Order: sequence, then C-alpha cells, then structure tokens
Amino acid sequence: MVGRMTATPAPNIWVIDDSAPCRRLLSLLARKAGGTPTPFESGEALLAQLAARHRDQASEWPAAVLTDMQLGSMNGLEVTRALRAAGYPGPIAMVTATDDDDVRAAAKAAGVNAVLLKAAMTVSVGWFLGGALRAATATRSAA
Repeated sequence: MVGRMTATPAPNIWVIDDSAPCRRLLSLLARKAGGTPTPFESGEALLAQLAARHRDQASEWPAAVLTDMQLGSMNGLEVTRALRAAGYPGPIAMVTATDDDDVRAAAKAAGVNAVLLKAAMTVSVGWFLGGALRAATATRSAA
C-alpha cells in the first residue's frame, strides 16, 4: 500500500494596512514568498482578533507580521506594542514611506524587527518574508 503524503499548510502571515490596494499588494507578496496572508484593514480589527484568542495559543501565531506605519486611528508602532504585549514572539516588519532615523529608532523600541520602505516594498518584503518563512518552516520541521 502506498502511503499518502499530506501537504504542510503554508505559514500564516498577518497583513495590516488600512489601504485596500496596499493590503492586496502585501498579501500578494506574502503569497509569492510562500505564505498564506490573513489581511486586516486596521489595527483595531487585529486587536479584536487577539481579544478572541487565548494568550497561550502559540501554535496559532503567524510566522510573520507586516504592518503599515500609518493606519488611521492606530499606527504600526501601537500595533507592534499590542502584539508584543499579547505575547507574539515572531518577526514584525513595519512598512513606511518615511526614511527617518527617528522612525527606525521608535520602531526598534516598540519591537519591530525590520522597517521596510514603501519605495522598495516589493524587494524588501520578499527579503523579510523569505527569512521569516524559512525560520518558521525549520521550527515546524524540528517539532
């Protein structure tokens, strides 16, 4: 009898952006990197999802998070702080149009792992997610 092989599901990537075209582009880049995007249109939508979860459900955390800096009533720094406070241990990238040392310093202090410029988004998002998904796959294989 020939054994059945089951496909490992693609790692989840949370995408937070209040601009529908940017959210679609980030989701497309997440799929191209080998992930399965879960889009959120606001930081508040993400926080509502977090409130519905149990804090210790680490297996349900995404392999990576992509958030925009400017999200309307919340910004990417606040989203990052909320994720870290909820116990999210994985990589977070913040996409911004501002190439500024103060923004990078604030992002690092909030717990952002990478600040990606929108001007180079297609290359920088691919680079960030490539590393994050390789790490997630290695962790799953070791488990």
